[in-house]
Amino acid sequence: MTVRRSVVAVGLALAALTAGCSSSADVVKIGLLTDCQGPFHAFEEAQLSGAELPFLRRGARLAGAGPSGGVTPIEVGGRRVELVRGCQESGEHTQFVEDARRLVETEDVDAVVGGASVVARELARRYPDVPFVSAFSNEQEVTLRSPARNLFRFSPDYAQDAAGLGAYAYRELGWRSAAIVAGDWSPGWDGAAAFTAEFCALGGTVVDTSYRSPFTGQPDVVARALTSRPDGVAAFLTGFDDQTRILRVLATRLGDARRLVTWNQSAEDPSLLQALGPKLDGVVVTTWLPPTPPSPTLRAHRTLYRKAFSGLPAWFGDQSWVLGYYDAVEGTLAALEVASGGDARRALLKELARVTVDLPAGRVTLDRNRQAVRDGYLARIAVNGGKTMLEPVKVVPRVEQTFGGLLSSAPPPGPRSQPCKKATPPPWAR
Repeated sequence: MTVRRSVVAVGLALAALTAGCSSSADVVKIGLLTDCQGPFHAFEEAQLSGAELPFLRRGARLAGAGPSGGVTPIEVGGRRVELVRGCQESGEHTQFVEDARRLVETEDVDAVVGGASVVARELARRYPDVPFVSAFSNEQEVTLRSPARNLFRFSPDYAQDAAGLGAYAYRELGWRSAAIVAGDWSPGWDGAAAFTAEFCALGGTVVDTSYRSPFTGQPDVVARALTSRPDGVAAFLTGFDDQTRILRVLATRLGDARRLVTWNQSAEDPSLLQALGPKLDGVVVTTWLPPTPPSPTLRAHRTLYRKAFSGLPAWFGDQSWVLGYYDAVEGTLAALEVASGGDARRALLKELARVTVDLPAGRVTLDRNRQAVRDGYLARIAVNGGKTMLEPVKVVPRVEQTFGGLLSSAPPPGPRSQPCKKATPPPWAR
């Protein structure tokens, strides 16, 4: 299906939507959309594990041998709460629209968890009385500009994932000029915009931004980035961007760990760290979880994950694509615990907007656009005795998605959309 046809199909599906009715006041149904088909189908069990863990920590039991068997209902705030399964296919928006519509109109759910793109935001507008809770770290546009009043996100967006790197490069590494290597799609655009805004606000200059297409590839991306002879390179790549090869070449060409920084999208890939550990020794990265000794919340999360899902690798519980689902469902249940009144949807809409929840990555509040505000973390890749690990460097406090207005006042992220200019830096960089 071409992009044009896909957009038309989504538009037709949205146009057909009608508002559903709220379910019984005594039973709350949470609709859950995971990747049951398509290129990310292999991640479905992991996504389900993240979504089911908040139920398990409130007394539910696995209904089968693993996450795909579902969980038993629980009681929250005097209401019976059930998890109702649905199907999405990341990158295929029509599938998300069709099954979210089924969950609301046929299954009569009181909230929808899943999705991440602006399609989820536009779908939420069609059901203004139904809370939609995004389950992924994704592009800024889901919440930053023209937000839907009934869409909530407890995970940071891609730009928030990069917070702190610009200030660290400028102040601690002494960079005054930087080049950026990024994927030529929303993660790379947002990461590049965040670094540009923060680094340039302090007085630095981004001398080149080189994008690597995940579809066609750009074999000269490193050469182009280094042509301008920058003080250092900031890399914002994902698993779709041949990041292992590109980071290997960058590390080799730069020859100094202080001349390279990157983000958690690379640092949480165990295969990349195993392959490149010695070459990245000393490189500073952002991380989703604090690299310090775990908090009681994080320790309890890891313990329960290992016990509940012994058939899955324990390290899955620390991955952002699992934690995104955990955070979304945990935030929804935390709001439901304090929600009062007979109409569960209306009570949830009210409490979700103001809930504070302690999650494995730290305490999260939502801003006026209902987007997560939480600490970020910087860590240093270290190789000791042949083992690659992350050592704590710095906490980036209370990262909000506007970057002090630097991102919200710029055009929506795209290739080189963020202006490089000296300005008042974000609060954490001042």
